[in-house]
This record gives sequence, C-alpha cells and structure tokens, in this order.
Amino acid sequence: MQASQISSNVLNGIGDNLNKQITQQSLDTLEKQDVKVSANEIEGLTNPVKVADKQVHKVKDHQGNGNASFLMFMPVWISSIVASILLFFAFRTSDNIKISHRLIASLGQLGVGVLTAFIGGFGYVYFMSAVQGFDFPDINKIAVFVSIALLGFIGLILGVMT
Repeated sequence: MQASQISSNVLNGIGDNLNKQITQQSLDTLEKQDVKVSANEIEGLTNPVKVADKQVHKVKDHQGNGNASFLMFMPVWISSIVASILLFFAFRTSDNIKISHRLIASLGQLGVGVLTAFIGGFGYVYFMSAVQGFDFPDINKIAVFVSIALLGFIGLILGVMT
C-alpha cells in the first residue's frame, strides 16, 4: 500500500472518530440537561466534522501507479555495485608504485566514475521513458538525480573497498 493511501485512511479514521466522540458528547450533554431535540435538529449535532479528500499530485497514466521510484532503485543500486567493482579492479594499485601514479589512477577512477554515473543515469531514465513508456514530469531533473545517486553509491562502495 502506498503512503498516500495509508495517510488518507488514517485521516479518514481520525475524522470518523472525532465525529463519533463529538456526537456522543453532545448527546450526553443534552441528556444530562434534559433537553428535548427534534429529529430535524439532531442532524446538526451528528457528524459535525466534515472530512474532504483532495488529491494534490494525482498519479497519471504510465507512472507505474506511483511506484516508479521503487522500480528504479534496484537497477540503480545493482549498476552502481557493478560499476564500482569494475572501477576497483581496473584502477587498483599495488604498494610498489609512486604516489604520483596513484594520484593519477585515483583521478582517472573519479573521472570514469562520474562519466559512468551520468551515462548510466541519463541512459536509464531515457530508456524507462522511451522504451517502457513511463511518464516523467521533468525527465532531465530526474536523470540528473539518478546520476547523482549513482555517483554517490559508486563513491560509497569504492570508499569501502579501498
């Protein structure tokens, strides 16, 4: 169940409980004071809280029922693991080379990691949009976000591996 459905159910439940409590308190107060209320007037005392649902950002067609972010996470995570392992083995250094060579290898690893992240991020988002038919509101912003996420995961994994 999505968070929006859960929050909608919770808020509707709160509204219903408020209505029950206020109605019961009103009826108890009227009974204690021995006030006679006609059937027409009792309607104003019952259900005084009005609950209105309004969807702010409706899910459109071809958005995976709002689950696109969940569908996108696993491929991004797996591709960052693969890219990190490939970068680690491609640029790993031994202990008997100079520091300048290690620095050049580290900068090369960083450059290839950034390039991989942006190619992977934009490629994946454009693939989902063109081939799978997902409808993204702003495809470039999402592609940049996915690229930054890929770069962050690659950096995290490479930092742990080295």
